[in-house]
Amino acid sequence: MVREIDFSTGSYETLDGYQVILVDPVGQEHQSNMSGGRNHSTGEGLGDDHWFNTEVKVAPYTPGTYRAWLVKDGVQQSPEAEFTLAASPFQYIHLDIFW
Repeated sequence: MVREIDFSTGSYETLDGYQVILVDPVGQEHQSNMSGGRNHSTGEGLGDDHWFNTEVKVAPYTPGTYRAWLVKDGVQQSPEAEFTLAASPFQYIHLDIFW
């Protein structure tokens, strides 16, 4: 979810117009759809159901270290996050990037 959170009250506003830039282990860059709307991850083998407002799909699945950050209007808005996906089983992740 791309959202602005007021930690003093616990309230939040879901933000539109952001994208996740993702660089895979072989250096290829992938862009998410534009944030907005509300979707959730349901289906066989997906584990817990999570709500999201943007996603990046990478095919083929490539294990290794990925880098990701948020952009708006082509300008980086967040610090870079780094994570590693295992070779087996296939994984999906939900990123929490705070800035």
